[in-house]
Amino acid sequence: MKERKRMKNRYKICGDYTIIYLPKKTGEIYETKINTEDLDKLIIQNLSWNATYDPKMSQHYVQSTEYLGIIDGKAKYKIRQLAREIVEAKEDEYVDHKNHDTLDNRRNNLRITKFEQNAKNRKGKNKNNKSGYRNVH
Repeated sequence: MKERKRMKNRYKICGDYTIIYLPKKTGEIYETKINTEDLDKLIIQNLSWNATYDPKMSQHYVQSTEYLGIIDGKAKYKIRQLAREIVEAKEDEYVDHKNHDTLDNRRNNLRITKFEQNAKNRKGKNKNNKSGYRNVH
């Protein structure tokens, strides 16, 4: 096995994909998958990745909080989302997880979309009407 620099998260290389272990404050450990070819890009960034629950989507996403320093007397941070980092999405682009597994961040599961296309690929029922089904009034 090739010697690699250390990453803040523990990880396990499994051939063409790598599992990154994502600790939570509760002690739970989540796992995300990435392509092994993307590992060096993440190691260079020297960030700590974690699983963050989005109650609106009822799913966990992988993100990191990067400290930018003190600006105008206040601490400033930038939230980085792993899927966006992997596909290098621009600000006006969305990243869709094709199989709806937001912890599967391998390139073959990610695609850059616009809002409309991303919204069409969502799963499950709506929570904002009685039946829950889309387009039922």
